[in-house]
Amino acid sequence: MNVHPPPSPTGNALSGVVVGLLTFTGLFAALCLWTFVSGQAGLGLVGERSATTPVEMARDLVSMGLLSAVLAVVFGRLVVVERRARALAREAARHEAEQRSTLLRLQTELMEAQRRETVGRLATTVAHDFNNLLTPILGFTRLVYEDTDPDDPFRQDLAQVLQATRQATALTEQILSYSRRLPAHPQAVDIGALLSRVRRLLHRIVDESGRLEIVVEDDVPSVFIDEAQLQQVLVNLVVNARDAVGPGGVVRIVLSMDVQGRVCLVVEDDGEGMSEEVLQQAFEPFFSTKGERGTGLGLSTCQTIVQEAGGELHLQSWLGKGTRVEVRLPPSEVDAHADEDTDPRLRRLDGARVLIVEDDDAARGLLMRVLRRAGCHTDAVFQAEDALGRLREGATFDLLVTDLVLTGISGKELLRQLQAESLSLPTVVVSAYVDDPALAFHDLHDDDGVLVLTKPFRPAALVDAARTALGA
Repeated sequence: MNVHPPPSPTGNALSGVVVGLLTFTGLFAALCLWTFVSGQAGLGLVGERSATTPVEMARDLVSMGLLSAVLAVVFGRLVVVERRARALAREAARHEAEQRSTLLRLQTELMEAQRRETVGRLATTVAHDFNNLLTPILGFTRLVYEDTDPDDPFRQDLAQVLQATRQATALTEQILSYSRRLPAHPQAVDIGALLSRVRRLLHRIVDESGRLEIVVEDDVPSVFIDEAQLQQVLVNLVVNARDAVGPGGVVRIVLSMDVQGRVCLVVEDDGEGMSEEVLQQAFEPFFSTKGERGTGLGLSTCQTIVQEAGGELHLQSWLGKGTRVEVRLPPSEVDAHADEDTDPRLRRLDGARVLIVEDDDAARGLLMRVLRRAGCHTDAVFQAEDALGRLREGATFDLLVTDLVLTGISGKELLRQLQAESLSLPTVVVSAYVDDPALAFHDLHDDDGVLVLTKPFRPAALVDAARTALGA
């Protein structure tokens, strides 16, 4: 917003004095001429006389001078007042125009926020339902894969199914993260491996208008960050670079380490670049150079994600030469490959009695299958009311595994009632909706042994959660 200084009162006063002096001079000269002519013609100020004496003429001149001075002062003040009124009118018009511009900008931002909220809600619903469908696909495929002989040709087919399922899971996580309905789950992430997984996607983004180059140096350590959010940062930066380059332009991604031992991810282009003025506003929310095609939230979102992971995001640009974005992250203390899948049959829970509450047949079957393979005795029910009935009748269980969204009362209400009736037991909540604020149960698992497992999950992850809840 441009700020215009108000007109100077001193300038207005000096202008009035100048106008007054000029007016006085003109009036006095005119009156002197009139008095002289009147004296020569024998006409006085107060009646007709045959001649005017010098004394009378002097008196007339003094009178005319005083009158001229008074008129000059009045006229000068009128000029000052008029100019001040014009200046105030211009200032008021400018202020009104700025207010209209600000109001229009705020209305546009509000409409954009509402549109994003609507799209986010729809995307969240679809992603949650999709995660529910992915759970039995991933779980049962993994169990069959582990039971298949390594030399069996079908094992490779199953590996392809698992890979596709993991990619679908990552896609839903990205949708939920973008719509701000998925809590960040930092973990050790190998950025080089991530670039290999999304290489095809990045090429599809860039190859429409330019060429993509990816350079990954050796021995770059992992970083500790939410993988879906890091992928969101990468895609946002590549899309911005793609939009900046013309036909035949180059978008380059470089992964390396800087002299301080931090992991450095660079996305640069040889496009049109940005002016210094645009560069200063680049991280402001809703600021965009793409018009209606952009939301103005890409860079600000990337900066927030990187800073929350303990890193830094630096932006450099040269008008007509290109733009360079550097993401610098501290290396992770945990190896990204240290938590590979292992056979859940090796993690035994022999003899543990588990009550399962799940209203989806496929998901309920998967929970029973995995826990029984781990040596548990399982009893599964369809509704939370059935679980309450079993526990009230005195049935004993070591662990409760329940979904959050159920037919009838919810898993959250089930936990509340068990707590109120002193029937609580170690619990694993398995659901695609654990991040939904309306279903939040954070107030129930401070000291109550409640663990959260988000769908879709690996069979080994379920067994690990059960072991942790049981203290095994």
